[in-house]
Formats: sequence, C-alpha cells, structure tokens
Amino acid sequence: MNRVIQTESSRERQNKGYASQKRKTGSLWENHRFLKLRRPHRIWGILAFWLVAAILFVGAGRVLCYNENESMVNVKGFYQEKKNSLDVVMIGPSELYADYSPPLAWNEFGYTSYNLAISGVPGNLYISMLREVLSRQNPKLVVFNVSGFYWGDDAFSDWKSMHKWFDNTPFSLRKIDEIKRAVPKDKQEEFWWDTLTYHNNWKHPVILAKKAAINMAMTWTGTSYAKGLRTYSVSNQGAGIGQTMGMSFSQTSRQYLEELLQYCRDQNLRNVLFVSAPHQSQPSDPKVLEEIGSVVENAGYDYLNLDKQYTAMGIDPATEFIDGEHLNLHGMRKMTSYLGNYMMEHYELNPEHDSKTTERWNYCYDKTEELLQQCESDMQNGITREYYEASFYHKTKPLN
Repeated sequence: MNRVIQTESSRERQNKGYASQKRKTGSLWENHRFLKLRRPHRIWGILAFWLVAAILFVGAGRVLCYNENESMVNVKGFYQEKKNSLDVVMIGPSELYADYSPPLAWNEFGYTSYNLAISGVPGNLYISMLREVLSRQNPKLVVFNVSGFYWGDDAFSDWKSMHKWFDNTPFSLRKIDEIKRAVPKDKQEEFWWDTLTYHNNWKHPVILAKKAAINMAMTWTGTSYAKGLRTYSVSNQGAGIGQTMGMSFSQTSRQYLEELLQYCRDQNLRNVLFVSAPHQSQPSDPKVLEEIGSVVENAGYDYLNLDKQYTAMGIDPATEFIDGEHLNLHGMRKMTSYLGNYMMEHYELNPEHDSKTTERWNYCYDKTEELLQQCESDMQNGITREYYEASFYHKTKPLN
C-alpha cells in the first residue's frame, strides 16, 4: 500500500514538473514576443537619449564659448542688419572700428554702412568674411583694410583671432568650407566643438554672465546702434611718433591677397576699395604699402593709401591717436568724414532709403552721438574708458 502511494506521488511530481516546464516555456515565448514588440521603442529611446545629450553638449559649448565681447557684438550686429540694406561694407581688423563710424557717415552722407571688423583678423580670413557679406547683402561698395596682409606670416595662423570670427558666425556649409580652407586639419576639431575648446570657462561665471547679458540686450533691441564702432576716451599725446611699426609683405601674404582679388573678380564685384589707414608710428618698411597697392591696382581695383596723410584729413598726429595705429574719437570723426566724402565722389552710392530705414538709422546716429559725447566728456576729465556696442547697456569701468 505504501508502495502504491509512493508511486502515485512520483507521478504527480512528474506531472507537476511537466506542467511547470510548459508554463516556463510559454512564459519565455511570451517574453520573447513582448521584447520583440518593445524593441522599436527601446531603439527610439536610445536615439532620443543621444539626441538630448548632443543638444546639451552643443548648448554647453555655446554658453561656455567666450573669446572677446567686442568682436562678438560686431559680428552679431552684422547679422542683425536687414538683408540687402547696406550700401557699403567695411572688412578688416581694429583699425576699421577705431577709425570709421557708420552712424556718423550716415548723418553726413546718407549712405548705410557697417564695420565687419575683428581685432587682429588676418587677411586669409577676408574671403570668409566677404562670403558672409555677399550671402546677406548686395553692397554697392566693399572696403578692405590692408593691414591684415602686412603683419607677417605668423598672423595667418593666429588661432585666437580666427576663433573671434568663426566662433561668432552661425553654422552653415560656408562656415565648414572656410574652416577647412583656413585651418590645418589637426586644428579643425577645436573649431567644430566649442565645448572642447572652452570647457574651462565655467570657472569664469561673471564673464560668461556679462556676455550673455550683452547678447540678450542686442537680441531684444534687434539691431546694432554703433554698427561696429569701438573707441577709447584717450589720447597718447604723440607717444607713438618716432616709433616703428612692423610691416612685411611676404610671398604668403601676396598669395592670400591675390586669392582675395581673384575671388572678388569671380563674384563680379566692380566696386572694391583697399585702404591703408593713417598711423602715428613709422612703418618698418615703407615699401610694403606701395607693394600692396601695386598688386591691388594691377588686379583692376582701387587702392587708397592714407598713411601719413594727416594734412589732407586735418588730423593732428600729436593728439588724435589712441596709440601708434589707432585714431581716437577726434581723429575718427575726421577720418570718417574724409573717407565718406572720397567714397561718395568715386563710387555711385546714390543713397536713397525708405522712411523706415531712415528713421531706424537716424535713431542709431542719435544713440551713437550721445555715446560719443560721453566719450568726449571722459577725455576732458582725463578718464580713459572703452566705448563700443555694449556701452549702450552698461558703462564700462575706467582703465586708469
């Protein structure tokens, strides 16, 4: 009897095991079907995760990206100008934004202009800058400052100055193309990814906050008032007279200049003016400016050498310079008037604008003139202060 009961218990256990195995098999099959159904959702979840991570990575780079507020506002302001609204575009380094004021030129001559000027920008970036201009504007005249071609070959690999330009331009196929053209392959990565280049800037929250505040203020106003002007309330009292300013025009410089001239011809640009700005210091090699002028004129374009043309412009070299290379407020007013008159006489600018444009530019002139009066007051009181686009939103600290 016990034997029979034991056998039945064994069978029961076998039956239970079979049923249990069947349930497990069924469960595995159901799980497999469930996972197959969920697989697309998992893939989309993974893709969404990496997309958010990429956006945060790029966004962090934009927040951390900082090189120079003055260049940032000049580039940003250019993109705020209405398309095909500029009669003249000026391209070059700091000599442009220190020596020429678009709002003052508007008030005197009635044409619209903008200083697309970045401190220390080398001449091998001029094509990139011109491409951006032509993508948004159809100017009657393009003016280049030639100093980007005589600083020496080292300037053509000045990555800091290149960052001032590329970091502040919007993403485009042109930007990709120009970075590949101007930057060696082993250096290009730092121009693609701001986060890699500026990751240590989190240590400078005050600087980043100031940059963000300026950016938001310009976005709110929707325009640049000064149009690329930057000056200081100071005179160096002739300290640069007798000093020497390094100049050279190498084969590499010539090559970059000739490439720019060829690009201008390829774009069928008729009115292009190359200008050498006035200097207080003496060029180390006076023939450099003549050589540059010869290359420009042989290509069929105009060259205006204003170096040492103090009498013609009415500039006092002893009192109207910030340093050996840049005019101060008083010199800038005279240079703007002289250059503006020259352009009106030699090019068909024919400035005619609708009432909205006139109202907008009149307002920019009023704002700029008000700022320059503050600069004048500082000069009279012996206070050295920087004045540029951000000065409309906050007063910069004295430098002395």
